[in-house]
Amino acid sequence: PPPPPRVPGAGPPPPPTTVRETLLAAELRGEIGTNRIRLALASLFVLMLLTAGGANTPAANRIMLITVAPWVGYAVWHHVYTRRLARPHGRWLPYLSCTVDLVVVAASYLAAAENHTGIMEYWRSQTLIVFAFWNLLSGLRLNPTLSLYSAALTAALNSTLLAHTLRYGGIEVRLESVYSLSAINVADQVVTIIFISIPGLVAAVIAARARTLIVRAESESLMRVQVERHRDRLGRYLPRILVDLLLRQVGESRLGGERRYATIVFADIRNFTPLAEQHHPEALVEFLNTYFSQMVDVIMRYSGSVDKFMGDGLMATFGVPRELASCETRAVLAAIEMHHGVRRMREDFVDRGFEDIQIGVGVASGPVVCGNIGSHTRMEFTCIGDTVNLAARLERGTRDLGEGLLVSERTAEGLDARISPVELAPQPIRGKREPVRVFSLDPHEITPALLGTILAELDHAEAHESA
Repeated sequence: PPPPPRVPGAGPPPPPTTVRETLLAAELRGEIGTNRIRLALASLFVLMLLTAGGANTPAANRIMLITVAPWVGYAVWHHVYTRRLARPHGRWLPYLSCTVDLVVVAASYLAAAENHTGIMEYWRSQTLIVFAFWNLLSGLRLNPTLSLYSAALTAALNSTLLAHTLRYGGIEVRLESVYSLSAINVADQVVTIIFISIPGLVAAVIAARARTLIVRAESESLMRVQVERHRDRLGRYLPRILVDLLLRQVGESRLGGERRYATIVFADIRNFTPLAEQHHPEALVEFLNTYFSQMVDVIMRYSGSVDKFMGDGLMATFGVPRELASCETRAVLAAIEMHHGVRRMREDFVDRGFEDIQIGVGVASGPVVCGNIGSHTRMEFTCIGDTVNLAARLERGTRDLGEGLLVSERTAEGLDARISPVELAPQPIRGKREPVRVFSLDPHEITPALLGTILAELDHAEAHESA
């Protein structure tokens, strides 16, 4: 469809969103730049006629003015028309401009015929060099086809004029090369026509290379935009750190894993089944969305990553897939703030029957194997290992022991000194031969101010190490 007119004062047109639009915009910029050169040359030519017109015959001057006046008018119209374009122009405009320019140059043949030297002035003056100049300028439009058209039109116009000269010019034709005489050698003029057309071929090659570079650069730019869109979209389903890792390794996802040290957190809503029986599904969905939104925000604030949601529970990792210093402290701080968030949530949902909401959180630290687990057609980036199992068992143990937060021995040893867990009696853990040392924390004994202070110190230390 034709481009809509640009509304005055509406500002510049929106940036291109496809490679094709980018190329059309580049062609338009080249067309506008060529018109500025056209307007400057036409104005200079008019000035030369006004100041040095006495060197020509009156008839030659009249023909020159008749030829140049429409050229100036076209340049002015072109300027007005392109300023009103709200998007890249149609494909016809560069071809029209190229035709106008070359026809105007060829029209100097008529003026030469009425000047002192006659037709030979056209073939012996710098007019033919002007053809080469305009052929080179055709490359500014970044359209190889246009440059080839310019070269072909140059050859066609001058071949026609040469034929007219040979038939009606009254000029002697010599078999040998002649210069500065009222004679012409056909072979020499054919070679001249070829050479003034060749710049159009050169411009076509340059335009093609330039388009290739533009396409490559714009494709990479659009790909980066798409990657950012995919990152934002995938970030709603996968941990942001994992999304970044996957986007950096496009085409390299494969089954397997690597051994890492990490802290694993399991959190679950206690007695959720009775709650589900008391509320409508819509109310439960609204509650879970609010709950998980707050929990995810807390985990990400402490540089953790949500591994998966499991009904009303979740699994989070600290130190996977990105290594994280003080992952034990960060994980426990996140678990404490999760409890604080649930307390605030109970206050907000008390009128909806969720005043008895409580959670149990288990935290364990140690070696894990993280990577792509599953099949070649369906895989999941997750962590497995004894540390993961222990964190899950500790979360379940919070129900039996009546505790809100249980941590493993290794986690307790890595905590900040201002956080003091209380050791409980060794607990039997399914899958373990011997009872396991378990530590508990009262989340509400740690104030939000202390949480913020410790987190700020951890972030500052990590930033200092990165620098």
